[in-house]
Amino acid sequence: MKIVRDSRVGSAATTALILVLLAGNGWFLTTVMARLGYLTLPAALGLPAGLPGLRFWPLGEVGVLLTIGESVAALVFVAVIAAWIGGTVTRHVDARPLRLFGSAVAAAIVAGVTAGAIRLVVTSFIQSTGPGVYLGYVAAVTVITAIWGLLAGILIGAVTASVGSRRPIEVIDEA
Repeated sequence: MKIVRDSRVGSAATTALILVLLAGNGWFLTTVMARLGYLTLPAALGLPAGLPGLRFWPLGEVGVLLTIGESVAALVFVAVIAAWIGGTVTRHVDARPLRLFGSAVAAAIVAGVTAGAIRLVVTSFIQSTGPGVYLGYVAAVTVITAIWGLLAGILIGAVTASVGSRRPIEVIDEA
């Protein structure tokens, strides 16, 4: 097994962590939602509004269960992106910036949908709805989180593609 330590993986994970910290920050979230009111439409329909936020305490009238679920989804978002970019860098040690950009965008879309699924499960425990509403919610959450993942992926991809050289910091071969 080949282990590759690379600055591009760290830059992708750090960028994703900064994004979920900003999404969990009440002041930042309030400022963005006040300036761009159309972003609140998914929240008005009961869907996740944006990326999962890494929160250390409940925001507003949100309960502890939703806060924990949101934070777990945010950490999974970061972990999926780091694992995906790590896999790309391991398979393609001298990956070009365009490959890294595409990989980061794909990683963020998959991470967004995965985090959306976690948020969906937590919300379904709190709400008691029928199967039709649940299936509609699954479809809507998948679309909304894929769009947010794409938007985050463009930023994460741009940072990842522009950071570091094409050579890894360290390659360790384990037999």
